[in-house]
Amino acid sequence: MASVAKQFNVPVIGIAGVLGDGVEVVHQYGIDAVFSILPRLAPLAEVLASGETNLFNSARNIACAIKIGQGIKN
Repeated sequence: MASVAKQFNVPVIGIAGVLGDGVEVVHQYGIDAVFSILPRLAPLAEVLASGETNLFNSARNIACAIKIGQGIKN
């Protein structure tokens, strides 16, 4: 999907549960930025139970950052 988006100059943001070593390899495949939804380490059961909320909060924060960036003049 990212490579198709790149053909049309559409930026791609990846959202993952957790980012591990070597995450930068995603940039080779057209992903411009990648974010984790986990605000802190927690037991798996807690992470799974709060997944929807964490995803929502992360997406909202990413959208706010984009909005801020659009207001910055080059």
